[in-house]
Amino acid sequence: MIASETTQDRGPGYTGDSIYNIGGGKAADKECKGKIRRLYFAQNVPLKKKALPKEIVFLLAQVFFLIKKKKCIEMIEICIYGRGGQGGVTLAELVAHAAILEGKHAQSMPSFGPERRGAPVLAFLRVDETERIKVRAEIKEPDVLLVLDPGLLGVGDVVSRLKKEGMAILNTIKSHEEMKTKIEANKMATVDAMGIARAVLGLPIVNTTMIGALVKATGIVKLASLEAPMEERFGKVAAKNIAAMRRAYEETVVS
Repeated sequence: MIASETTQDRGPGYTGDSIYNIGGGKAADKECKGKIRRLYFAQNVPLKKKALPKEIVFLLAQVFFLIKKKKCIEMIEICIYGRGGQGGVTLAELVAHAAILEGKHAQSMPSFGPERRGAPVLAFLRVDETERIKVRAEIKEPDVLLVLDPGLLGVGDVVSRLKKEGMAILNTIKSHEEMKTKIEANKMATVDAMGIARAVLGLPIVNTTMIGALVKATGIVKLASLEAPMEERFGKVAAKNIAAMRRAYEETVVS
């Protein structure tokens, strides 16, 4: 299930064809340069009538490129690893909903596989500050890796998928310093999400606690923006889930 995107009108000329990733990268550079070429040649049409000196158009194109390059860091891609019953897909949907409420563009979707309790589950989340998200492919190299079950860290390519400059956010009972020596990641955030979930919710379901860790580590949305989506999703037990999220936010260690 894919969370709805915002579809507000961006005005004449808006294409919304963003494939931008946080940190830029080759794909972002290629897309930015493509837009520069289109702008440059489009601007060159009236040059035959001497509307503007070619040097001025080239300079404007370079400025436009720098502006678009800045926008290339505005989309963040997240892979969420958990097990069936831990709420990883719900986590992605809740954050996407909160992002949309803030006026951002967001997309969440699961990676389809065996749907049974305890089986590994992968969900994807994209959030962009300004551009409509058109890409629908699974995320191969995430900016953020959110791991709900520490037992999955040694499974397959979970950690190796992370971008070189990316961040790993882990549910673990081990110290932050110990995890830094075991997991290779440019940035890391750790929290005992299971302990918080058991204490606050009375259940070993860590999705709302890990939302708190995600917000603390990335600032992807505001905590307050998540309250309405949680109230809509959880009803009578929303207050406990919000409390678990806020406690995890306070206890998450980031470096």
